[in-house]
Amino acid sequence: MIYFAAAPTRDIKEGLFQHRMYALVCDDADPLSGRWQAPRRVFSQFDSFALEATHFMHQGKNWYLWAQKDPHSRQFQSLLGGAAEPLDAERHAGDAQPSRI
Repeated sequence: MIYFAAAPTRDIKEGLFQHRMYALVCDDADPLSGRWQAPRRVFSQFDSFALEATHFMHQGKNWYLWAQKDPHSRQFQSLLGGAAEPLDAERHAGDAQPSRI
């Protein structure tokens, strides 16, 4: 899986580009010869500017870390969600919301 941020247009809204998180997925064992799927949007609890996502495993658990503009604040937040599945930043064990770090 490859994570990236992209914007559907060059429009700037509220002083920001409209970048959102996406992932390219290849379920085949060999990603060099496998079939890659069309980009999928990675959703979080906000529909706002987001980028710099990464996925890693720690102590047997999937984690997804990203930076996103909190629409209720003037600041950017770094968010950490224990994702049950790498494409689902909003679904994570034990919390109603991703942790701000």
